[in-house]
Amino acid sequence: MLEVERFRIVGYVYAVGCMVYSVIEIVAAVNTLMGDECDKDAFIKLMMATLFLTFNIFLLIGISTANMANVHANAIFTIIFDLIVIINVLTSLSIRMFNGESFDRKSEGVVTLVLVTLFLALSIGQIWILTGVRRYVKTRQRAT
Repeated sequence: MLEVERFRIVGYVYAVGCMVYSVIEIVAAVNTLMGDECDKDAFIKLMMATLFLTFNIFLLIGISTANMANVHANAIFTIIFDLIVIINVLTSLSIRMFNGESFDRKSEGVVTLVLVTLFLALSIGQIWILTGVRRYVKTRQRAT
């Protein structure tokens, strides 16, 4: 178990990493949208990356100023997004199986299972980091 004070650093690294990824996605989406054809997937990526960038800025501000509202807003956004993705994946897999479609190869099913498991592990990691950051902010608020 990490000390509460260490979650400040872990939170900063997490937020900056997410921000860098968001900026990369924004640039890629803008490049796609600047092309000849308008791609609705690129527009959705642009909006999602902008939301992620905004909420991770909230997280950075929340950590540096010990503002629980900003940290909480990021945590709620992250949890809701993760739940939407999980529900979407499980629904699409269920519909695929209900329609009688089978996986083309056994490896396709294994890859899907591995990706879902990896996403769940990353979601649990995000929740662990954000819970630790919230504990850090509470500790810092009590100290002042």
